[in-house]
Amino acid sequence: FNHLTKLTPDVFTTWMNILKRTPDSYLWLLLLPMEAEDNLKREAEARGVESDRLIFTEMIPLKDHLVVKGMCDLFLDTTVFNAHGTGMDILWAGVPVLTIMGDTYQSRACGSYVKTLGLEEMIVKSLSEYEERAVEWATDQMNGGSKLSDLRNKLKEKRLTSPLFDTKRWVSNWERAMEIIWMNYQNGLPIDHVTVEEQPQQEETKLSDWMDFDRSN
Repeated sequence: FNHLTKLTPDVFTTWMNILKRTPDSYLWLLLLPMEAEDNLKREAEARGVESDRLIFTEMIPLKDHLVVKGMCDLFLDTTVFNAHGTGMDILWAGVPVLTIMGDTYQSRACGSYVKTLGLEEMIVKSLSEYEERAVEWATDQMNGGSKLSDLRNKLKEKRLTSPLFDTKRWVSNWERAMEIIWMNYQNGLPIDHVTVEEQPQQEETKLSDWMDFDRSN
């Protein structure tokens, strides 16, 4: 559910190619900005895709948004500007991601999250590979395969132990970095990079029952 201003024509064309090659699939989009719906439906038709295969959802209440996002089968990332907060939400909801790592901070964020989780199979190098991987996973699922469900299970396991979602650990390391910077300043040292020794992992995150995203229950 990226903001649609992140969407570029080449990515949209790739999404339409994926839809054409996976006949029973739908593209679920956040309706933001509101004006995008008519434009994207028109562009879908121009690319040979029925406009009713694009499903638009308005902003979801905060208490529900993780549950709703967890209903997706696969999150297709944008390229020039990746999913940032949305990417974290999607991964925490246990949804596999497909992303391309670019050359800028904005285009590498989601790939960085995925690498931290140790799930590099969710990262591809080009839009052609992106299309093929999405079609492969979707077709496998439609034929009763387990590639996406296996990824989902790996993600659910790793999100509880990865540093990516260990907020206490991140805060501890950040505070230590601020202390080092302040001490360097007080000692008259020049501005430089700061290295923080890794702190022990904090207690595992606990999920409440309502945040169980297993849709088979």
